[in-house]
Amino acid sequence: MNQSLKELVRELKGVQSYDKLFNAAFEDGITEQNIAKALAAFERLIIVKDTPFDRFLEGDTDALSQQEIRGLDLFTGKAMCITCHNGSNLSDNNYYNIGLNTEDEGRFAITKEETDLGRIRTPSLYGITHTAPYMSNGSIATLEEVIDYYDRGGDDHPNKSFFMKKFMNPIGLTVKEKSDLLAFLKTLGGKPPVYTKPELP
Repeated sequence: MNQSLKELVRELKGVQSYDKLFNAAFEDGITEQNIAKALAAFERLIIVKDTPFDRFLEGDTDALSQQEIRGLDLFTGKAMCITCHNGSNLSDNNYYNIGLNTEDEGRFAITKEETDLGRIRTPSLYGITHTAPYMSNGSIATLEEVIDYYDRGGDDHPNKSFFMKKFMNPIGLTVKEKSDLLAFLKTLGGKPPVYTKPELP
């Protein structure tokens, strides 16, 4: 929120309505930890589900076109996306250095372990058509460019994951395969939830 947490705590405590709401939700009212919990609770509500892919998984075989099914085959096969983008949220919740040329220290900023330098948690792919630009630093503008990035095995980074170096160097997708994979990824977009802007106290 473009301010320090201490400043934010003071600011929120100065608004009587926020003080009441926080005290109703938390025994110790407005604290740095409780602000984080409140934001996290809201963010967990921002879920994109009812997508064509979900309907396909539920047995609606017409939910995906033949091109999108070919893209799904690539996602789970040759393109190896499912290696990290798996499970109910299409993320294994692990951390990887995907070779991105960035000053972002990634997990290292928390652990101070050299092996964590540049490692970023695998994001969910749900709602992907609504979240451009891509990558942790927003350096890639389109999904087409994301596919090209992984197809070539990413950029050079001294801590790039073994998997990226060994199996995605390069993958070797054809133009048609890239188009099919893109078509499948677009089925994960769905409709993002819309919230009415609250009236601030």
